[in-house]
Amino acid sequence: MTQQLFDEMIGNPPPSTVDVDGIVRRKTGQRRLRRAALGVTAMVAVLAVVGVAALLPHGDRPGPGVADRPSGSAAPSGGVDSRPDPSAFFEESMRNWLPQRLRWLDLPPKIVPPSDGGVPSTARARVDVAGRQGTVVVTVWPRGVDAADGCDGLQQCLPLSEPGEIPSCGWIRDVAVRPELGLTRPGWEVRCVKVGGRAVSIMVTNQTGAPTDPLPQAELPVHLADVLPIIAVLVEYVQ
Repeated sequence: MTQQLFDEMIGNPPPSTVDVDGIVRRKTGQRRLRRAALGVTAMVAVLAVVGVAALLPHGDRPGPGVADRPSGSAAPSGGVDSRPDPSAFFEESMRNWLPQRLRWLDLPPKIVPPSDGGVPSTARARVDVAGRQGTVVVTVWPRGVDAADGCDGLQQCLPLSEPGEIPSCGWIRDVAVRPELGLTRPGWEVRCVKVGGRAVSIMVTNQTGAPTDPLPQAELPVHLADVLPIIAVLVEYVQ
């Protein structure tokens, strides 16, 4: 599988300067977001067969001082584990497929789908994108817990998909905080779910330290439109 073929399958992500407010307000913008998400979801079957490593470019690795992320679980005895690795997919797609190259300042998030009846799993890491720093948080919920649709149970959430659309996604803009993680500076969060499956959210804030520390800059390091194609695949990977 060549990089050119993968480029054709995933398409070019929208530029960081995209007017997300306008996209969400206007019907044409909503259709564009849905096509991006659905188009990327269609490649999940291919990714599962040939593996993420064969499709995604490996580019530059995390900068000096950042250790390599531990490898996934061992393959079953007598065979090769062909299950897609959500951590590897998220790390490489965030690093290679944003309009501007992302650099992990911490170990990339280790995404561990929780067991049914368990508690949500959360992973976070600081990032740098063209000098803009912040924190990215990935949360995965147990199957069928907390979310029947992307905005279920969330305050000030704006739907990014129409009723019955798969996956269903919702967006919390400017007010998303995670005080349980010490992240109290507002950012944005997008959550997607397949009914009866595991919901996934990606949160981005420009907070990198304690709530009392000054922010590195006013602008967030990553934009919503940049991660919509990525979360559309990630939600499939954690089912």
